[in-house]
Amino acid sequence: MQLVPNYLTGIEMDRHPPGMSMTPNSIHFEIDIHATKDEKHGFPVDSWMPYLTVGLAVEKIGGGYTETKTLAPMTAADGPHYANNFAMAGPGKYKATYTIIAPDQADFLRHVDKKTGVPGWWQPITVSWTFDYPSKPKQE
Repeated sequence: MQLVPNYLTGIEMDRHPPGMSMTPNSIHFEIDIHATKDEKHGFPVDSWMPYLTVGLAVEKIGGGYTETKTLAPMTAADGPHYANNFAMAGPGKYKATYTIIAPDQADFLRHVDKKTGVPGWWQPITVSWTFDYPSKPKQE
């Protein structure tokens, strides 16, 4: 599974998931989740993986701010992804912790027979990244 997190500002949507922050200090957290060549559940290489439950906890390091939300599946010009908006607590260093839960929790079924079956789903995956907000320009 390939995980590519990022955040954007100024995103407009046709409608908003419940609890989506739309304040001026909100940023749009995304994570692209695609199948890799070793994926054994029938998803083609590089395809977006649907029916996942993706949680995100955003914490300001040393700042007393933590917010946790479920990311909604959505699509944009660059393809489908999971995302939600978070109201940031000012500039600083943050930690984003994603929890990815397998599709069976969203009632996505799988074949289990000998001929067409796929292995059992994975246990929840938790990954974290730290980042600066606002992001800093690349040094050339």
